[in-house]
Amino acid sequence: LGAELAIECHRTPAELERLIADSEAIARQTYHRDLGVGFADTPELRRLFAFAAEHGWLRGYVLRARGQPLAFWHGLVYRGTFVTRDTGYDPAFAALRPGQYLLHHVIAEHCTTRETARFDYGVMELDYKKNFGTHRYERSSPFVFARRPRGLWLWSLRALSDALERLARRLLGERARGLARKLARLGRGGKTAGAEPRAAEAAEEKE
Repeated sequence: LGAELAIECHRTPAELERLIADSEAIARQTYHRDLGVGFADTPELRRLFAFAAEHGWLRGYVLRARGQPLAFWHGLVYRGTFVTRDTGYDPAFAALRPGQYLLHHVIAEHCTTRETARFDYGVMELDYKKNFGTHRYERSSPFVFARRPRGLWLWSLRALSDALERLARRLLGERARGLARKLARLGRGGKTAGAEPRAAEAAEEKE
């Protein structure tokens, strides 16, 4: 797309409406929306972004081509760390990897300005975190159950749920995202919004 590309970084309260509108235009086309995850224009998100913008923490990046938003990458800058939040891209351009292109720019900008010293990609295992990260650590949540029938029952349900999750991760592996997209397409009648079916399937195979 060459010179037709442009990248914007929204930081101030005055830029919130444009950032949210562009992000929503992309997010409603992604498989995340059908799964009930990812970016969504909600009152809670608006309050968070407004608070972050007032304190100078907000960084909302949007990639455009011919004025059309192709991808977004949201983050918060706090105490030398860029904490990434929601991301998304137009599925019609999946083969061009617009999200990865935007991430390259965001990393390069922070390396140049030295505004931050580290990126925190948050939870979940995704390819871009392995490709553009240097450290990995695990967190665990402790649960305490009473030694009574109800406590033992709750413990057994929790243990069963954890075992099934581990099994699913081993069976699905790196195909989990592709499966999620296929399930989302089925929910839309077999077609990915904003992309031709063959193009979307080809992009999934590459991933």
